[in-house]
Amino acid sequence: MRNTLRLTGLGLVGLLAACAQDPMPRGPQMAATPPAPMMAPSPPPAPAPAPMPRGDGRSATLNFDGDTLTQANQEQLSPVVERLMANRRSRVTIATHAGREDRAMARSRAQAVRQALIDAGVPANRIRTVNATARGMSPNEVMVQVR
Repeated sequence: MRNTLRLTGLGLVGLLAACAQDPMPRGPQMAATPPAPMMAPSPPPAPAPAPMPRGDGRSATLNFDGDTLTQANQEQLSPVVERLMANRRSRVTIATHAGREDRAMARSRAQAVRQALIDAGVPANRIRTVNATARGMSPNEVMVQVR
């Protein structure tokens, strides 16, 4: 036991002596070099914007203030387009609700939605437009349904 303590004590003394020595010998053989300049850390990347809530692509109700699609309407239409592109056999119905005096505006709105779908790559033969009477549907709304 005593021999172990002596060896451990000698080991400790050797360890302390090694730590006390200068690790980088200085002298004519090695000149001191200045440390490299520290670069400021780059700021963390900006967080990604929160994804827009999306439906399952089965339907979308678009609200119009005129007869052209807004950016919000196009974003609402995006899940429908994704669903149509994923299932090449499905068809889409664009339904408007308008009385006699508003039919021209309703037709123009339906055409705007139809053209947006075609521009997104949906074949025209898979798109159907109708003027339907739907309970609770405003004349300013266009319903898009995938079947």
